[in-house]
Amino acid sequence: MTSNAVSVIDGQSFIRSLSASSSGSFILYGSEDYLKDRCLESARKALALDESFSMFNEITLDANDASADTLKVSLDSLPLMAEIKLVILKGFRPGALKADQLEAFMNVFASTATLPHNLFFVCCPAEVAVEVRKDKPVEWFAEATQWLKPVSFEKPSTEQLLSWVRRHFQSNGIQASPALCRQLVDRSGTDMYALSLEIDKISWYLLSRGSSELTSANIREIAIQDHSFGAFDLSNALLASRKDDALRIVRNMKFNRVEPIPILGQIFSLFCDQLNIRVLMDEGKSKAEIADILGINAYRVGLLMQSLINVSAERIRTLLRQCQMADTMAKRGGTDFEPIDYLLCAP
Repeated sequence: MTSNAVSVIDGQSFIRSLSASSSGSFILYGSEDYLKDRCLESARKALALDESFSMFNEITLDANDASADTLKVSLDSLPLMAEIKLVILKGFRPGALKADQLEAFMNVFASTATLPHNLFFVCCPAEVAVEVRKDKPVEWFAEATQWLKPVSFEKPSTEQLLSWVRRHFQSNGIQASPALCRQLVDRSGTDMYALSLEIDKISWYLLSRGSSELTSANIREIAIQDHSFGAFDLSNALLASRKDDALRIVRNMKFNRVEPIPILGQIFSLFCDQLNIRVLMDEGKSKAEIADILGINAYRVGLLMQSLINVSAERIRTLLRQCQMADTMAKRGGTDFEPIDYLLCAP
């Protein structure tokens, strides 16, 4: 399949197009998971489904647990007291499936053409992004996009990120100048999940005090600093199986009262980037080529390439699976650093 064989929909344009009558089947992919989650939330709001019937009309399945048969049952069922129902398959990782399992899912995807009562999303995590590159898409993606329209969510440019920060503040009722938006990004980093938490925290603080104007002092006093380098150090220690170093880094995080969940998210994001880069390194791509393909700053690519010396793609995939288990633990009520402690103890 060539890059022109499939018409890819821009994620932001797709979000703006969602309406109460939206239906169809789509596969969401790309390097920015935050925007995929925003897309799903926008779909929920656009359909405006009656919460009284949500168990019938809004179905979310985790691909780690759900079978193709379970998905087929969810898609076949008709909506209750509504024209359209929402079905979401999250965490779809074809590389983790056996051949017969992947074939079963493809058969279900093929059946969606005769099921117009669904707005159906297959959501692939960031780690899958390298598999659907325009210059070298994989076979499963070519097959899936016969029935699922591809929607791409890539990491925003610096200017796009700053614009998003300002709009997020405005939606909370807070006025923030471009310079202050840049100050927040410089302080708290570029992770959109972490920035969203910081924006909401600052907004709540200001509104609770009757203010709607952001100041430089507010950012210095309230926003936490970017801990991505701490996450980078920890991910490197895990990659190299340096458990003593990993324990020392986590002890330091605990001492400094670092919030563990954002750290877990940053570690997962780092592993995704490192897997993508390792695969491209194995293909003989240069730093400049990798930066261009993945849309990552060349300096950052160089740092990550250095961290991957003597580290295989399979090692990174193992750590990503362990991250998924840690994330599940956190969502099920794991306390404080328990999910990160799990990563340290995993083989």
